Amino acid sequence: MERLRTSHTGKQIERTQRRSRNKKGQTTGSAARQVADAFLSHRFLPLVKRELLAGWRQKETDFFESLGHLAASFGFEPLPASVNVFPLNVHLAYKAAVEIVNPKIDGYLEIAEIDGRVRLVTAAQLDTGLHLYQIPLRPIYRLGRDRSHRREYLLLMSVLAYLCQVVSLPNFRDGYMGGCYEMIGEMLCDMEGEYSEGELRGIVDEFVQVRNEGYHMLDLINDSSHLPRWQGRLKRLKPVTALQREIHKVASNFFALYKQYPQRTYHDNVFDGFLLPSEEYRTLANEYISIIWPEDGWLYEQAVDYFESNRQEDVVQEEPLYLHVYDCPFPAPKDNLDFEIRLFDYLLDLEDILFKLL
Repeated sequence: MERLRTSHTGKQIERTQRRSRNKKGQTTGSAARQVADAFLSHRFLPLVKRELLAGWRQKETDFFESLGHLAASFGFEPLPASVNVFPLNVHLAYKAAVEIVNPKIDGYLEIAEIDGRVRLVTAAQLDTGLHLYQIPLRPIYRLGRDRSHRREYLLLMSVLAYLCQVVSLPNFRDGYMGGCYEMIGEMLCDMEGEYSEGELRGIVDEFVQVRNEGYHMLDLINDSSHLPRWQGRLKRLKPVTALQREIHKVASNFFALYKQYPQRTYHDNVFDGFLLPSEEYRTLANEYISIIWPEDGWLYEQAVDYFESNRQEDVVQEEPLYLHVYDCPFPAPKDNLDFEIRLFDYLLDLEDILFKLL
């Protein structure tokens, strides 16, 4: 899928129950007679939850108003509200619209509740390429121990401070990856016979390093002084070597992103369960995006294998969504994902640099 390209609105978008099939509706007049006749030959089950019918007139009005905007944008004649009683009319009209719209978009047509109003939304995912966006801290720790690379180290610390403090990337102490490390440590107790005494000492040393040097580095990058000093550190590093040029470039890119979007996080446009909500097995964004500790070695390989084995069972990967909300004719996108596109690209660049520091 093509990488999609914003202006963030901050609207809260929540998935609502899609109108189900074969649900009992409410109406008056001639329609009531039809329902009565149907009752003579059919057994009705309580398929419609009472809360779904609460405020149903407004929901129906909102839906068909939004459907009109959608139809105007895609050039088709929508089914009218009179096609059946609520909620069957919504279901039939939505199903007909899906058959027309979905083939024309790189995504899905969904019903959502936005600011208390029922709206039709076209949603497409940013293609993250099923990549693991893992930013290792250990290479930066090692770089910092070399006084000749002090300026590169401090510049990278400003970048990591931005990713932790502003972008809110998960980490190996509090996030999913921390749980992976703990799980692997517990599994190690059952694998003692598979390793020699020397190998076990090396593995245990890796876990000790995570809790000592690793946690200490997390504390350092959460220092509030790194962001105010970022621009000055960019100016002080005069790139000469290839490594310095790469570090300066990626730090400059992240700094420009920070200045343009000073409060954006990686998950602002990730709406868990919005697409294909019936699928139970999902890879969440905080699972494939993380700050990790080692960039190689036994623990690194075990963590990657653990994640990949779990992801193989998943059907959906939660990614940033590109949304059009049909609350008016020909709506502009709520967010063109400029921030997310650049963020993920820069994360890959940073990851490449850090893995080169082996």
